[in-house]
Amino acid sequence: MLPLLLSGNLIINEKKEIYLLYRNDHLFYETPGGKVKPEECKDYSNPTIEELEMVARRELREEVAGIESILSMSYFQRIEFYTPDGREALAHKFITGVKGLLRSKEKGFDKEKSRWISLKELYKYPLSPDLKLLVPALQLLK
Repeated sequence: MLPLLLSGNLIINEKKEIYLLYRNDHLFYETPGGKVKPEECKDYSNPTIEELEMVARRELREEVAGIESILSMSYFQRIEFYTPDGREALAHKFITGVKGLLRSKEKGFDKEKSRWISLKELYKYPLSPDLKLLVPALQLLK
């Protein structure tokens, strides 16, 4: 059985802060992103970077309000992890630059707690399983 396939965004600004959504049901911060639908890929078991980027863009628009424009997207890394309910998952992450005043817009996210957090301070916050694995690599970004 294939792992759950995900694609998401690491929205990082010029101050080396990352925009994270606070998920009420899991009580942790996570990046905007979500499931890749089989119909979004020619080969679901081996999606292209372009297909994954399209999913990341879709999820960004679904979960984050206030985006005036997407300035840049570059593939960063893939992360294998287990979801809070124990499913094997594979997440693909894009470093994403945006313009606008961001806020969460999807049900399930806390509008007051979703925020910009310094990359150097990430270890102080409750994070999603995939984001925890990315912290060392994110703190090396220049």
